[in-house]
Amino acid sequence: MRIDRVRGHTFVGDWIDRRSTVIDLGANQGVFSKEMNDRYGCGIVCVEANPTLAARLQGRSYLRCSNYAIASQAGTLEFGIDEENPEASSLTRTASGSVQTVKVKGVTFADFLLEHGIGTIDLLKIDIEGAELDLLLESDEAVLSRVVQITVEFHIFLDEAHRPRVAAIFDRLQKLGFHGLSFSRNYEDTLFINTNVKPLSALNRAALLTQKYERGGRRALRRLVGAEVA
Repeated sequence: MRIDRVRGHTFVGDWIDRRSTVIDLGANQGVFSKEMNDRYGCGIVCVEANPTLAARLQGRSYLRCSNYAIASQAGTLEFGIDEENPEASSLTRTASGSVQTVKVKGVTFADFLLEHGIGTIDLLKIDIEGAELDLLLESDEAVLSRVVQITVEFHIFLDEAHRPRVAAIFDRLQKLGFHGLSFSRNYEDTLFINTNVKPLSALNRAALLTQKYERGGRRALRRLVGAEVA
């Protein structure tokens, strides 16, 4: 099993090729999508709520980008744009200081898939600054079951109040047949594999755990070296 990592998002690379359906929720400046296309030759369907960033992604041959916000209900939403740190812009931030609000179109994940005629999703990357909680807790089971892999950045590092809901997501997805594993301390890099579609052998599970603990060891070593230098 070849385990790959692109821009902080881990997934099984053996299951991705140029024919794969890859969705990038929270495309930002399109770096993840570009690297996926470079490595695997696959086209990407993406969502970016920031209208300025979404406009910059238009016209790329390997990319279809919609200026939406994925939400639990359809409608017009307020989206907070952090002008100092655009990657931190989100539905959960309100106007204050460097944060400005704009109106964006909110669509449900199910409606987004229907609009683009998407069936099976080989890889779903989610980095939507806290809105991932509602997406994974409230999307229909039938929709989630069409996803082979979900690589998601949770935002516990920004708000500890997210932790119980992340635990609820692990519980829900496990009941749907997903194997979940975090490769980082605060769930910034978490992978869910749909074992109904891709059964995991004991060797596969061992490979995933080995990757997890090797990364943890490297992080601990870097912290130790940094402390000694300081």
